[in-house]
Amino acid sequence: SLDIADQQIKQLHEFSLWNNYALIILSSMGQDSIKREKYIPELYLENLHSLTKKLGLNSKKYTLMPAMQPDIAIKCADKESLEKLLFNIKLVVDSKGLHLLKKVYDPIGLTLNLSLQRSKDIAKSRKLSFKGKFFNIKKFGFTIIKRHPGTGYHIPEGILTIDDVILNNKIKKKHGRELDTRKIAPLILEHFNINIPNYMHY
Repeated sequence: SLDIADQQIKQLHEFSLWNNYALIILSSMGQDSIKREKYIPELYLENLHSLTKKLGLNSKKYTLMPAMQPDIAIKCADKESLEKLLFNIKLVVDSKGLHLLKKVYDPIGLTLNLSLQRSKDIAKSRKLSFKGKFFNIKKFGFTIIKRHPGTGYHIPEGILTIDDVILNNKIKKKHGRELDTRKIAPLILEHFNINIPNYMHY
């Protein structure tokens, strides 16, 4: 991925030189090394229809939306369907009572974002509990996956790289090496002598 990024930046650099542009590359977050605990194989939702059916819900009222493992996003047809889903997911636990489908934050409209929790118990037994009875996870549309645990994770600090001497010096003089991401837009507007809106704090 770094080789691909190098190639793309090279092309952008050459294009900016040819056209007398300032090249600005920024990311809203970064990555840093982390020390992980012992890896526990993860639950993965293969079949939403099986999950909603076993929960006693109308499968036609739920659609799986794009999300990044271990999160899943489910769009509900109406508020009633959303409330039923919220109630029923609380009943899906492992043998020790760990809730397997955790609400990450409040629904956005009719879309609910859930995080699949890791369970040593389920990784071994392949069984979950629903309303006090145990079932094989496949009945609920789940399987167990093993991913490389990785050595890094997202951090709030991103990067800002500027291939323009005047703008670069201006930022260093005013902000040093650390810049609040909320100040990037007004900084660029100022550089091009464009009025900075009042809602932007600079």
